[in-house]
Amino acid sequence: MNMLHLLRHAKSSAKEDVEDHERPLSRRGHDAARRVGKHLPAMTGTLDLVLCSSALRTRETLDLVLAEFSFRLHDASDDEIYPLTLESLIQL
Repeated sequence: MNMLHLLRHAKSSAKEDVEDHERPLSRRGHDAARRVGKHLPAMTGTLDLVLCSSALRTRETLDLVLAEFSFRLHDASDDEIYPLTLESLIQL
């Protein structure tokens, strides 16, 4: 059976002088992403495909979460994913 897992980025910084696409994770976000990464492999099993926005906070979240998986992905970010609507993402 195919499974779809959706993961939102961890808590991002509240800095207002940073463009939305360039907002990094907060310290709390870094800690949370690491915690998710410790439990996610047991819950999801093998991942066949990961799609990730090119936004900094999503890339940081992905790197921290996937650090616990036994494989490394090639760069899976896509500038086209960042602005997508739900309908467009489902089509992708």
